[in-house]
Parts: sequence; structure tokens; C-alpha cells
Amino acid sequence: MPMKRRPLILGVIIVLAAATLSWYLLHRTESASFATPTALDGSGLTLGVEDLMRHTENCSGSVRVKGVVSSVAPDQQMLSLIDMKEWDECGVVSCAALTLPVHWTGDLPTVRDIVIIAGTVGNSDGKLVFVAQAVEKVPPTKGQPS
Repeated sequence: MPMKRRPLILGVIIVLAAATLSWYLLHRTESASFATPTALDGSGLTLGVEDLMRHTENCSGSVRVKGVVSSVAPDQQMLSLIDMKEWDECGVVSCAALTLPVHWTGDLPTVRDIVIIAGTVGNSDGKLVFVAQAVEKVPPTKGQPS
């Protein structure tokens, strides 16, 4: 190999290594950002129902999720959430592809309420369940039904 090509090849290797390291650090930080404070005061990351359900492996610790209540079961202390995008697209609670089951021991919101729920991802009988630690009703914005 000619001597003039060695610095060029070494430069290319260094650039590729730097790009690979940058990509790794960027994506590692995005995954870690799922484990954020659960305060309902607006601090920290809030996921949509679809994001949470498609990336539960990245959700260790407490997370926040925003969605629309699609059903409640007071006798089981359970509610179900659908993604805001689904709600915005079809305007009914029965059209969502993904529904997040939530266990909550406090006062249950009503169907069609928009809520932010802080809690942890768990499972019950081998099925995904979100265990709520706090539930806050979000006032509807202009154009959304209450």
C-alpha cells in the first residue's frame, strides 16, 4: 500500500468511529430518557399510549403517559387508555388499535377524559398493565369534546 494512502485510510476510519460513537450515544440517551421523573407538574417526558406500548422495554422506572380514557371498570380498579392520535383521527374511543390497561386505586376518571398518568409498566398474568401512581385530568383544548 502506498504511503500516501495510509493517512487517508486512517482518517476515514477515525471519522467512521466518531460517527458510530455519536450514533450510539444519541440513541442510548433517547432510551434512557424514558426513565424520567413522574411529577405531574409538566416536568419530564410524557409518552403517548402508542409510544409506551411499542417501547415498553425502554420504560424502566416511572414514566408518564397521556391518553384518552376509553373504558373504566370500577370493580377491578382498572381503566383503559387510547392514544391521542387515535382519538383525534376518529373521535370515538372504540376505534383504537392499541389500548393500554391501567390499574389505579383512586377515583377513576370518566370515559373520554384526557389524562396524564404517572406510573410504572408491569404485568398481570403475563399481560402488560400500567400501574398508576398519579392521575391528572387534562382540560380539553379548543375543538376537543369534553
